[in-house]
Amino acid sequence: MHRKAFTLAEVLITLGVIGVVAAITLPSVVQEGQKKAWVSSLKTTKAIIEQAHRQILAESGMEDIFDSGLTFPIDGKRCKINGQIMQGNYWGNYNSCSYNLYMKHLKVVKVRGLKGYYSSEKFNAYSLNDRNTNAKLSIGAQSDGISYILANGAEVYFYFTYGIIDTKSSTNNNGNTVSIVIDVNGNNKKPNTFGRDIFQFYLDKDGHLIAQGSAEYAIKCWDNRNKTEEEALSSTYYWRSASNTSNNGCSSNKNYTGSGRGCTGRVLEEDKMDY
Repeated sequence: MHRKAFTLAEVLITLGVIGVVAAITLPSVVQEGQKKAWVSSLKTTKAIIEQAHRQILAESGMEDIFDSGLTFPIDGKRCKINGQIMQGNYWGNYNSCSYNLYMKHLKVVKVRGLKGYYSSEKFNAYSLNDRNTNAKLSIGAQSDGISYILANGAEVYFYFTYGIIDTKSSTNNNGNTVSIVIDVNGNNKKPNTFGRDIFQFYLDKDGHLIAQGSAEYAIKCWDNRNKTEEEALSSTYYWRSASNTSNNGCSSNKNYTGSGRGCTGRVLEEDKMDY
């Protein structure tokens, strides 16, 4: 009785076919896994920062984060970093005050930006569809911003800005706010790209983070403060309505030439990176 078996040629052909299929499908599987990891880390890091802000508000007894001592000292004195007074402007003062609070309420592994007046340190952030466009953000406590590497591996870059979100209050009457850039796997790891591992937020008065490009961002945007909700959502500040050149957009289409900062809103609204 003869038993049928595969010939060596048949085995080799089968292995070859399996190899081709694996070569085609494996990269996409790995990429999808990476996207899910980025989205998960984004949500975790956002929650960590917002929890720190809740603790800062509770400690200060304030309801407005801009009254809590995060941007301006409650006692009216200048904030210091390790005994040193920073430059006498909004940026230097915010970096000093926020440094003391973030070091207390965030699990910080390392701080970047404390080297001097104009630090040579950089926070690299490429545009979504163009690796040749690199928006290097200067990191320096005196005049720019400070970045914090957290225990979960994310790096968060905080800097004071204005005219972005409508956050008028008793101490913040012209729309000043805090810009927050999150690199979910640290800025020392690639791709350092908006919409992939880097995401843009702004700080609201209650301490939560407003995602750039989101519906909330469009509604609370300083430029849309006198518009209806419908008008705001139809503006280019919302990722769904953004033009191909708007930084608030988010598309892997080659026709999209904006930075991809609006991907933050898209990812959090869709709970995935579907582009």
